[in-house]
Amino acid sequence: MKKRMGGIKGKIMVIIGGTVAITFLIIGILVYKFSDSAFTKNQITILQNSDSYVQSEVEKYFIRYMTLVEQMATDQNVVNIISTLDKGDKPTNNEYYKSVMKMLIASRDLDPNSIVSTYIGDINANIAMDWEGWISDKDYDVTTREWYNAAKINGTYISEPYEDSTTGNQVITISTPVYDANKKIIGITAADIEITTLNNMVMEQKLGETGYYIMASKGNIVLAHNDESKLLSTIDNIGLSNEILNSINNINISKVQYNNDGKKAYGGYLPIEDTGWKLISYIPLNEFHSNANQVTAILVIIFLVGITLTIISILIIAEIITRPLKKLTNVTQDIADGKLDVQIDVNTNDEVGLLANSLNALTARLKEYIAYINEITQALDNISNGELKVELVQSYDGDFSKIKYSLLQLSDILKKIIGEIAIAADEVSSSSTQVA
Repeated sequence: MKKRMGGIKGKIMVIIGGTVAITFLIIGILVYKFSDSAFTKNQITILQNSDSYVQSEVEKYFIRYMTLVEQMATDQNVVNIISTLDKGDKPTNNEYYKSVMKMLIASRDLDPNSIVSTYIGDINANIAMDWEGWISDKDYDVTTREWYNAAKINGTYISEPYEDSTTGNQVITISTPVYDANKKIIGITAADIEITTLNNMVMEQKLGETGYYIMASKGNIVLAHNDESKLLSTIDNIGLSNEILNSINNINISKVQYNNDGKKAYGGYLPIEDTGWKLISYIPLNEFHSNANQVTAILVIIFLVGITLTIISILIIAEIITRPLKKLTNVTQDIADGKLDVQIDVNTNDEVGLLANSLNALTARLKEYIAYINEITQALDNISNGELKVELVQSYDGDFSKIKYSLLQLSDILKKIIGEIAIAADEVSSSSTQVA
């Protein structure tokens, strides 16, 4: 019977506990899926907004200096001096020289901390001059200079970064063509820009707690990185996986999951307009999913607490149910063993209480039946011993009333028969006497 009680508890645990656990699990999965999707979308939006801001700031940086160089190219004094100089002429003797020098100096002084030099080049005269008054000699060839690429591409050109011989800092050259009235390229205006400010600006931008941005030139030279040891390396040699490298090569600006030095990350490729330069956003994947992970942790805690409370509740309920059942089992076992002097101490206002009351009533009735049986047995013993007068004091309710009635009838019949036998015996005795 104990095994059966354990079975009831087990069934309660399996049915109720299993149902609750499955419900918790389903709700947890649905909430996690919903929250993970919502948080992921929110994180992507935040990442895109941050990327757009940094991308915009870098583009503004380049636009500022590109605009400066392009404005230099449209300066009428620059157009005039280039148009009027011939090979062998001294620029200092040209009537536009002083005005051009003022413009070069003024342009450089707009940002003396970043603009290293401003200068112009005359293609026809093969002459170059800068803001400090330097003028090229006869052996100078403007067509071999990198800034001359602006004439080759017929547009504004940004060089790869190089080290300034004086300061040792990274510098780029921005150059653009000078056109005459017929839209013919006649010269070049250029500025050498120290990009320390740009590099620092990018490196100071943070994504979340530990994310950052990587910046590379058109030639894929890394110029801004959280790890200084990777500066000036090529972008394919700094530990980036193929997912992000393919985005760069295919000009795919979609956000992707990739590896950075073996660490899972999330981010994307950001092209800098009109420059060929690029940014790469990087945020560790675990940080990217941190909000969703926190929700998951909370859900797990709620799940464990809920399951624990459910198990405790089920055990309490099972104990409440099985405790009186155990008592009833013990009582019925005693009754089966012939022990009828038992009392069921179960006071509950439920079906178990009704069952206990029924068993109490059954026990009381069995006691009455035993009393009936004992009295009937005693009466039969008395009859067998010649005592034909039967006295029954028990109530003999129900079907036992028939037994009482039959037993009393039997007593009366036996008394009548014995009486008749006695009378007959007396008559026989009288007849015998008369015959004698």
